[in-house]
Amino acid sequence: ISPQAITPYNLDHTLQFITYLIPPSGRKKNIMAMVTNSEITMLNNLKPYKNTWKVEVKVLRSWSQQSNYSGEDTFEFLLEDRMGTEMYCTCKRIFLARVKNLQVGQWKFLENFSVYPAIGMYRLSGHIFKISITQCSIVTNSSLTTCEVPSIDHNKESSSEDLPTSGSKRKEGDTDLNDMNSTSKNKYVKRSKNDLKPYRDEWRLTLKLLHSWKQSTSFSGDTLECVLVDQTGAKIQASCKRSQMNRVQRYLPVGEWKVVDTVKITGAGGQYRPTKQQYKMTILGDTSITPSDYRNDNQFLDLANYQEIVNGKLKPNFLIDIMGQKKLEFTLRDINGLSLPCCLWGTYAENVHTACQKS
Repeated sequence: ISPQAITPYNLDHTLQFITYLIPPSGRKKNIMAMVTNSEITMLNNLKPYKNTWKVEVKVLRSWSQQSNYSGEDTFEFLLEDRMGTEMYCTCKRIFLARVKNLQVGQWKFLENFSVYPAIGMYRLSGHIFKISITQCSIVTNSSLTTCEVPSIDHNKESSSEDLPTSGSKRKEGDTDLNDMNSTSKNKYVKRSKNDLKPYRDEWRLTLKLLHSWKQSTSFSGDTLECVLVDQTGAKIQASCKRSQMNRVQRYLPVGEWKVVDTVKITGAGGQYRPTKQQYKMTILGDTSITPSDYRNDNQFLDLANYQEIVNGKLKPNFLIDIMGQKKLEFTLRDINGLSLPCCLWGTYAENVHTACQKS
C-alpha cells in the first residue's frame, strides 16, 4: 500500500488490511508497537490537543458511577503521578477491559487516552483537565513502588527531614477532623489515606457526642442531628436518618468516646450550621460504632465573649458556646401593699422557677 493512498477516509480500512496481513501469533505485538509511546509526561503537562500521551500513575481511588445524563455506567478513577499531582479519570463500561489492570495503590503506565477540560461544580482534583479512556488505551506494569516516591510535607520547608520514614507513618484509625480542612498550594503534598475528603466512605475516627437533637424538614424528613468532637477538639455536625435513630441513640450516648467507622463525608450546607467545619458527617447503615479506650472528660467548650456577642462581631449563622448563671427577678408584696424587690441566682433560681411552673 502506497503511503500516498492512505487518507482520513480510508484509514480504518487500511489498518484492518494491515492487521490481516500480520500473522495471528505476532499480530497483537506488532499492533501495540505501532501505538506505544516511550516519552512519559507528568499530569501537569497534559493538554487536550493529542491522545497519544503516556503517563506513570498510581490509582488512589476507583468507583463505579451511574450517569443520569448518558444513562450508562462509568468507572471513575483518581490518579496521582510521582510529583503528587492528582487527576480525575473516567472510563465507559465498553472500554473497561482496556484498564482492568488499574488497581488501587499500584503504579502503572497509562497510554493513548483523551484529555478534556474538567467541568462541573464539584470536582475531585484541582486539575483543569480530566482523562478519558478510549478504545486505544493501554495499561502496562511499572517498576515504581510507593516507597520509592518521596513526599514532602506542605507545612514544612523543603529539607531532608521532610522525607517519610518507616516510623513516621500514621497508624490506621489516626484520622482526626482537622484533616478535613487541610489544603495545600504546593504541588509536593504529603499524601495519606487518612486525609479526610468527601470522595470516600472508609473513615475511622474516635469521637465523643456533645449534643444531639431531632429535626424534621419537608426535604429530608425526620433526622437525628449531632455535634461530635475528636481528641483534638475539632467539632463536626453529624446526621442520620430516621431508620438509624434508635441504633445511634443506643450506641452513641452523650459524653462517651466511641470509634466510628465507615461514614459519609459531604459538604456542610445551609444558612445556619452548628460548627465551623466545612464538611458534615452522615451515619450510614454500614456505619460501625464500637467502644473506645480513650478517656477525656473535657466538654471542649469554646466560650464566646459577651461583648463580642452584643457588638455583633460573631457570625450569626454559627452556633456559639456561652456560660452564665440563671437570674430570676421578682417582687414580694405584703398585705399592706409594701413591695420588696428580690433577685435569685444559680441553682436556687432554677428551683424556684421550676416550682412556679408546676404550681
